[in-house]
Amino acid sequence: MAIILKEIKKSFGKKNVLNGINMELIAGNITGLLGVNGSGKTTLMKIISGIYGYDSGSIENLVYVSKVLDVCNMTEHSSFNENMTVLQNLKYFIDLSIEKSADFSYYVDIFQIDFLNERFKKLSSGEKQKVALLYLFLKKSKILLLDEITNGLDERVIELFYKELKRYVKKNGIYTLISSHKIYELQEICNSVYLLDKGLIQQELKLDRKETNLEKRKVFVFENEDFAKKFMEKTDRKFRPILKENQVSVVWNDDLELKPMILSAMEYHLIGFSDDPTVLEKYYFDFTGKE
Repeated sequence: MAIILKEIKKSFGKKNVLNGINMELIAGNITGLLGVNGSGKTTLMKIISGIYGYDSGSIENLVYVSKVLDVCNMTEHSSFNENMTVLQNLKYFIDLSIEKSADFSYYVDIFQIDFLNERFKKLSSGEKQKVALLYLFLKKSKILLLDEITNGLDERVIELFYKELKRYVKKNGIYTLISSHKIYELQEICNSVYLLDKGLIQQELKLDRKETNLEKRKVFVFENEDFAKKFMEKTDRKFRPILKENQVSVVWNDDLELKPMILSAMEYHLIGFSDDPTVLEKYYFDFTGKE
């Protein structure tokens, strides 16, 4: 089953924001939405969540509970009562007995939320975002719309969040749409990514790890092909080097691994060294014209 958007159009006055959006959200999958500021990402999410109406088109198979749309719509500025404590907010917006559930204890521990009795207005921006993460897992909505949800979080928390999100979405068959400017995050967790530009879906990329190049690579550029071949022969196979004319690209996981490779490459007349964009990055940069 999929939530299907067909030819969704939306304008504000004379400004056309969405010009005929076609998209599918599949249960148990994480779908990414990528686009520059002003491309219509937030407007599209607000339409799916029912905050905005749309001028024409249709949305099929939305999920309702007691005639209410079963959606959790989270942004980087999620709205909680500033004068209530974290726990009071969760009780008010979810369930009065929420702290008695096993999920509550699990996620409080996972995200190290030790400020349940603090008033929301006294929290840092990162702490407020952690409360938003806790909320979206505890609310148990069938549809998740996440707009720049990781802003303000440190890398450790982001890694934990995405690990839990993938498990949660797959286990519970959740329809998930996530928007971010961080391409490397989307390519790590999404099953597919839509590129939104000028109010239209320009392309959809299926992120099959077995078939799509999503690995972080560095490109070593040599004076000529002979030097590139010599470096290729000396490179450890675990880095899966690829030779193309006078260039060798390698996979890396840690910057410490690159240092000995750079020293080795310098022995073979290294003349250039750069990042090799992934398929998703190339796909994005081609449409936006970004460098």
